[in-house]
Amino acid sequence: MTTTLTDERMLKAQELAERWGTSTGRLANMRSAGVGPTYVKMGSSVRYRLADVKAYEAAQTVQPVGL
Repeated sequence: MTTTLTDERMLKAQELAERWGTSTGRLANMRSAGVGPTYVKMGSSVRYRLADVKAYEAAQTVQPVGL
C-alpha cells in the first residue's frame, strides 16, 4: 500500500463515526474489545490514521461466493 499525505491525516473519533455511520460510543466499545482499526492515544484523545482506517476497511471486504 502506498501512503500519501492524505493517508497521513488523523481522524477524530467523531469523524470516523460519521464516515462509518455509527457512534463514537460504538468505536469506544470496539477499542475496549480490541477490535477495529489501529488507533493512536494521546492523553485522553484518540485519533485514527486514515491509512489504518482504509486498511481495516479493506480487510473487512467480503467477496460473495456464487451459488
